[in-house]
Amino acid sequence: MGKAYLESLNMQSGLHVVAEQQVAKTYHENGEYGLFSLFLTAAIRRNLLSWTSAEMVGRGQDAPTESEFDAYCGLRIAISI
Repeated sequence: MGKAYLESLNMQSGLHVVAEQQVAKTYHENGEYGLFSLFLTAAIRRNLLSWTSAEMVGRGQDAPTESEFDAYCGLRIAISI
């Protein structure tokens, strides 16, 4: 069911992968994190995580783990499509 839903979104969006070989290679070598790195470079990700952690701690909340931060960013990217 999930696969069919994603395929329908893909067909409706009009989006397409420009660099299919790079995407396939990146996914094969690094899985989901590799795909994530196509959207955000390591430097940008590190800066965003550092800023987000400082803001959350300043507000009395726990800093996000790297996995939590990646999941949040991935969700925001997916929602924006």
